[in-house]
Parts: sequence; C-alpha cells; structure tokens
Amino acid sequence: MKKFLKIFSVVFLLFIIAAFAIPYFYKDKIVNYIKADINKNINAKVDFEDVDLSLFRSFPNFNLGIDKLTVDGVDAFKNIRLLEAKDLNLTLDIKSVFGGDQIKINKIGVEQAKVNILVLENGKANYDISKPNDAQSEPSKFNIDLKKYFIKNSDLIYDDKSMGFKAELINLNHEGSGKLSEKIYELKTKSTVDTLTITYGNIDYLHKVKADVTTDFDISGDFTKFTLKNTLATINDLPIMADGFVEMKENEIVMDINYKTENANIAQLLSLVPKVYMPDLTGVKTGGVAKLSGFVKGHNTETDLPGFKLLVDVQNASIQYPDLPEKISNINLLTDVDFKGGSDLNTMIVDLPKILFDIAGSRISGNLNVKQPMTDPFISAAFKTKLDFNKVNQAVKFEQIKDLSGILDADIAFSGLVSAMANQQVDKINAKGFFNLTHFKMKSDAFKDIVQIPSAQLNLSPAQLNVTQFNSIIGANDFSLTGSISNYLAYFLGKNEVLKGDFYGKSKYLNLNDFMTDTSIETSNKNQPQSTETKTTGIIKVPANLDLNFNLTADKIKYQKLDLNNIVGVMKVANQEIKLSNLNMNLLGGKVQLSGFYNTAGTNAKSNLSINLDQMGIKESANSFDMFSSYAPVLKNMTGNFFSNLSLNVDLDENMNPILKSINSQGNFKTNEISATGINVMKKVGEILKINELLNPKIDKLNASFTIKDGTLTLKPNQFKLNGMQAGLSGTFNLDKQLNLELTLDVPREKLGNNLNGVINNIAGVANKLDLNKDIGQVVKTKFKITGLATNPQIKPVLLGNSGETIAETVTQVVQDKIETVKNDALVKAQIESDKLMTAAKLQKEKLLIEAEKLAQETRDKAKQAGDELLKNAGDNPLKKLAAQTAADKLVKEGDKKANQIVDTATRKGDEFIQKAQIQADDLINKAK
Repeated sequence: MKKFLKIFSVVFLLFIIAAFAIPYFYKDKIVNYIKADINKNINAKVDFEDVDLSLFRSFPNFNLGIDKLTVDGVDAFKNIRLLEAKDLNLTLDIKSVFGGDQIKINKIGVEQAKVNILVLENGKANYDISKPNDAQSEPSKFNIDLKKYFIKNSDLIYDDKSMGFKAELINLNHEGSGKLSEKIYELKTKSTVDTLTITYGNIDYLHKVKADVTTDFDISGDFTKFTLKNTLATINDLPIMADGFVEMKENEIVMDINYKTENANIAQLLSLVPKVYMPDLTGVKTGGVAKLSGFVKGHNTETDLPGFKLLVDVQNASIQYPDLPEKISNINLLTDVDFKGGSDLNTMIVDLPKILFDIAGSRISGNLNVKQPMTDPFISAAFKTKLDFNKVNQAVKFEQIKDLSGILDADIAFSGLVSAMANQQVDKINAKGFFNLTHFKMKSDAFKDIVQIPSAQLNLSPAQLNVTQFNSIIGANDFSLTGSISNYLAYFLGKNEVLKGDFYGKSKYLNLNDFMTDTSIETSNKNQPQSTETKTTGIIKVPANLDLNFNLTADKIKYQKLDLNNIVGVMKVANQEIKLSNLNMNLLGGKVQLSGFYNTAGTNAKSNLSINLDQMGIKESANSFDMFSSYAPVLKNMTGNFFSNLSLNVDLDENMNPILKSINSQGNFKTNEISATGINVMKKVGEILKINELLNPKIDKLNASFTIKDGTLTLKPNQFKLNGMQAGLSGTFNLDKQLNLELTLDVPREKLGNNLNGVINNIAGVANKLDLNKDIGQVVKTKFKITGLATNPQIKPVLLGNSGETIAETVTQVVQDKIETVKNDALVKAQIESDKLMTAAKLQKEKLLIEAEKLAQETRDKAKQAGDELLKNAGDNPLKKLAAQTAADKLVKEGDKKANQIVDTATRKGDEFIQKAQIQADDLINKAK
C-alpha cells in the first residue's frame, strides 16, 4: 500500500508539473499547432497573436483566451476580413467533460469584434468556410449547459447582395444563456445596438436607430427552424412585441411572424423616422393612441414571396411644443400596406384612406391610394386645406423660420396611371383643383430680408399647371411670373421625368447678390464685438430634369459690382444649362447684347457667350470686370467709350468668378478718342523722347483685334493716333502681368527734345553740312520693345529714319544719292567723297565703341559673378569670408582694368580709322583743286 501511495504521489506530482510546464515551455509550439490545424480544415486564413491556457488558476474550470483573432477570406473573398476580435474567452467546467451527462460552459464570448458578412450575387457567402468532409458519420450527441455567452462593444455588417439586403449594427452588446443539445438550442437573450440601419432595395427601412431587444430563441439542432418567443424590441422609443418562426426547408423558407405595439403614442411612432427628416421632439407633449401591427406569413421560394401586412393607426393624437401656445390636434392617420403573397409584388396595395389633422384650428385633410406599384402605378390622391400660416407659426416649430403669416387655400385631386401622366394622355388622367396663396410673409435665416408673396394662384388641369399670377417681394427685390407647366404629375410622381413649362417674368429690381451670399460671424476674442463678413456660398446650380422657357423683362438687375438696366431677352433652362438668346441690356453707360449658355453639369460652371458691347465706359468696365483688369490694367486709367464684338468661353469658380486661365476668347476692341493718365509705358516713352505730352496720352480711333488662349492675350498689329502721331501696337500679355509688346511711333522732329535732336544732328552731321535736312525727313520713326511686368515695364528704344532704317543708314544713303546728282562738279564730288569717307570712319568708330562697351560690361559682369561665387562658397567661416572678399575685390578690380583696356583699344582703333580717312579725304580735296 505504501509502495502504491508512493508511486501515485510521484505520478500526481509529475502531472502537476507537466500541467504548469507544458503551456510555459511549449506555448509557441502549441500556438503554431492550433493555427496550422485550424487553417488545414477551413477555407480561410486564421491568425491570432497569443493564446492563454489556464487550468489551475480556476480549477476545476479550464480557461482559454485568444488575443487579436483575425479571419481573412480567400479566393473570391481575398482581401475581405470576415472577423477581427480583440479578445475571445472560454471558461469550461473541466469536471463536466470527464463525468456526468452534461458539459457545463461557464462563459464564452468575444469583445471588440468587427464582423463583416458578405453574400455575393451568386449566393456564395464568406462565412461558409468549412471544408467539405466526405466521411459519413453519425450525428454526435451532446448536452451543454451554457451559463453565459456574450458579444461586447462590437460592430456587425451583413451585406447580402443576392437579396439587396443590408444590416449594419454599430456597438452591439449581446448576451444570453441556455441549453444546447443535438436536438434543440434553447436560448434567452438580450441585445442592445447603439446604431441600427436596415436597407432593402436601396431604401432605408430603419436608419441609424437605437435598438434594445429581449427574446427567447428555440433553434432546431440542424439549424433549420428558428422560433421567437416573448420578444420585446424597443426601436428608438417604440416598443414592439413579436413572436413566430422561420423554418428553412429544402426548396423554400416558411415563416409566420406577427408583430404589434401596445400603449404606444405618436411620439414613439415618430421616433422611427430618422432625425434628419424630423424636427427635434424633445420636451414635446403628445396625446392620443398610435398602433402599429402586421405580419409576414407564407412561403419564400425562388418565385414566390410570403405575404405581409403593415397597419398604422393613429387616433385623436396631438403634438404641442413646450414653448408654443397652439398645438397640432385631431391627428387621425390610417395606413394599410397589404400584400397577399405570391410571385407578383404588383398586387401590393398602399392605402392611406384617412389623413387628417388640425394646425391651430386650420384643418388639413387628404388621402392616397397606390395600386400596381411595381410596374405602372395607379395613383389616386386628394389634398384640401385653408391654412392660416400665422397660426401655424404658433403651433409648429421651424428651425430657420422666425416669422410666418398668410393664407393658403387649396383643394386638389388627381388620379391616373403614371404612364398616362408621363405620356400626357390627358384623356386618361383626372386632375382638378387650385392653390391660392395670399398675403404670405416669411422671415427666415435663409434670407436676410422678409420674403413676401402678396398673391399667387395656380390652377390644375390634366394637361397643365397654370400659374395665373405669382408676385413676390424679397427686401427691395420684386419678381412676378405667369405661365404654365406641363408634365407636372409625371415629374413629381415618376422617375427622371422632365418638367416642362413656358413663363413670362417681370421685375423692377433684382439684386442677385442677395441670393448668392450668406453671413458668417467671425470673432477673434469673445470679449470683442462681433464682426460680420459676407461670403459667397458657391456657384448657382441649374436644376436637372427641367425644360423651361422664360421671356424676361427687368428694369434693373444688380450682379456683383454691375448694374444692368432695361433687360429684355429669352432664356431656356434645360439639361442643367441656361441658354440665352438676344438678351439686351444697358450697362456701364452702353448697350450689351448677349447670346450663349451657362452650364453646371460638371464640377465647375461653364459659360460660352457671344457678346456685343456698344458705347461702354472703359474705366467703368475695367473696374467691374476681372477679365479687363487682369489683361489690360491700364484701362482703369482711361476715360472714354469703346465698342467690342467678342466670343468668350470661360469656367467659373465656386464664387462665380471667372477662372482666368480657362478663358478662350477672340474679338475686337474699338474706340473713338480716349484719354489716359498714369500709364507707366507711356510715361517711360515720353521720358525717352523728351515729349511731356505723352504723360497724358490721347488715343484716337483704336481698332484692335485680339485672342485669348491658355491665359495669354495676343494683340494683333493695329494702327491708331497717339497725341496726333501715327502709332502701332502688337504683342502678348499674360496673367502673370508679363509684357512682350512692340510700340511704333512716328515723331515729328519739332516734338523731340533738344538733346535727341542733337544726337540725330551729330550722326547726320555730313547731311547737315550739305543742306540735306529735308531729305533726312522731319519725322523720326521710333520703335519700342516693351517687356517685363506691367507695373514696371522695361523699354528698349530704337531711332529710325523716315523710311524705317536707322539714322546712320539714312545719312549714308542720302550722301550716296547726292553724289549722283552733282557728279559733274569735281570739287563737289571730291567734297562728297571726302565727307563720305569721314562719315564711314565715324560710323565705324561708333560701331567699335558700342561693341567694346558691350564686351567691357560682360567682362565686368563675369568678374563680379566670379567674386560672388567665391563669397557664396566661403560660407559662415569669418576667415574664409575675409579671404574670399579680398579675392573677389581683386577679381572686380582686374575686370574693370580689362574692361577699360577694351574701351581704350577700341577708341584708339577708331581714332586711327578717322585719321586715315582724314588723310584720304584731304588728298581727294587737294587733287580736286
């Protein structure tokens, strides 16, 4: 006995040591083995970070923990994660595994999981990851007592593309308990979801609602039948009870589920409506009864759907806001959605036979019935009221509306097939009634001014909605409209239908800026007074699915900085585009005619216009149009009028301003006499020519053609009078204000300053001696290359003769001509030849000096550049900088020396040319004598 006890003690001790040692020393091998075994048996990739195995800490319970578990799809579901969990935990009563007829699981659950279930259109699901097993086996028998299972703080998405069904549960907390055997699973559960969205057929039937569900489940062992018992679901604030079952058979799903509410009120019913579509009901008093009931019953097969019914019955309900004196009362609403089941959803009927409520004593009543909704709906509807908006404002709380008044008297009814409405088969449509709105006023945050509609009347017929009168006033703005709308029923009831209409609009004054801006408050300090800044809200979008024609007349329209007067024209709205035809107006003292379009179908608004401008003010236009001020800022300094015909293609930004780089345009620019002050180019030309009158230039009969492409304006060569002198201008100008222009100017000699005339006389000295002034000409042709920035232009002048050559070329030619006329006079001929030699020598010296000065300056520049490079390479080291500065000074000094030598050499060679020419000239004269 002692020997047995000794052996048992040793074995037991070894077992205890092994139980502690195996998880510790062989943990990595165990983890890798578990991963490999799992992945071998499933069609997915399973991974986890760590496994915690524990027996003795909670004996006789066995604990298993898995950290950071992931399950990723393969094949068709590659890169789609099925499961990601921070922690998965299991606690098992180990004694129940080895003894007794029931296994006890104390706890199993998962925390912070993200589950993404996806079913493809072909029915293949990413959760179906078990590999098929060909071996036949008897169903295993088991009996499990599940004390607790849970899902904490987790998200679940179920997306079934084969059914068009999607459920999204955010922050799901679910717990339950029960008994599990091979025959049945009996579970008691409780769930909460912070955000639940259920979508079917692209319609959100539940949109971000909060749910709390308690229910008992009976699930068959083969998972073919699910039975709901004692179910209470609170969705937002509405409690719903349900029971029934869903059973999946070989070729069909059989279901019988009933649901209903008890002791509900209208506030609880309205809580199902997403808050984005409903006003805040916090603190609202409600009364009356709201009942919701229905069922889903029948067979779901490949061809048939189960029947369903939804009944909403609101009786004598009321709503009253806590801070408003009146209430919405006598609310009676009956909604019945009924489908008997089968293959044809078109047999479904949506019936609202009673819609009735009073707003502060003003009654609103109506009804709606829809049949064959899936193919060609037949709609029958009616609406009637005499609504006092002043009382409405005392019973209904509007977020942005501060004040409301006026009377709406309406009584309409229509019925017919949507196809008949779309095809304008007026003989198959019944539509009649009217809308009359009088003395309507509204103060709203959406408008800075009170909106007034003194009178508006619309009459319905099967063919048209006739606007017999519509008068509106918003602040200082007024607008009136008459006309008719066709296809209105199909537009409001159908899909992608086009609303058609013809209107006549009139206005005495419209300020479009009032409808393009909003007011935002910006403060830098809470203790400082608030400042208001007006900002544009974006481009004016043209609605889609419209085909409207407008004949417009307006006395005055204000748009940004412009005042448009006496506007008359035709406007067509279609395909997200406004098309203008012969729109005439007075603007900036002149007349404008527009044709073209404004389109908002894309990201940016686009416009393409043909514009005729007549007698427009130049300065006023430059101050009002960004294009003018950007491409020709000098226009702001000019007074006078201009004429222009141009085509303009431009995109507009979010503030309705032109995107200048997108401009493509061509046209002309004509003027009569205009005057200007402060033009930098003219100022510099005047300084060069010593002509003071060019400081205030006057331009007569300008006729310029231009193009704008890719942001660059190209001015074609054109002629005009500048202060009575013949002038020409051509070249380019871009958005960076870079100039590349050429200005030509014919200047009478008497307008030139004395110095310039002296230069010309010195160059043409020979001609003067020969009394040839009249041959040189009394007009000096000048040409100016204008480059650089418009604000600081760089101007390079060239003096020309009367036929376009340089002055020196002109003198040489005149001398040559004179030789031919006096060639019989030997002395004169000798004198001419002598002067010709001297002139040629002087010109040669002048040319040498010009080239020498250019080369000398290049030498100085290179020396200076080399010195700067030495200083740059010296860095911040003071010794290196001192040495570099000394070397740089030396380079500059040597550069100046070389430059002076170049000039001295050229001067010496030039003097040699003149001395040699003088000797030859004297010899000619002596021989002639």
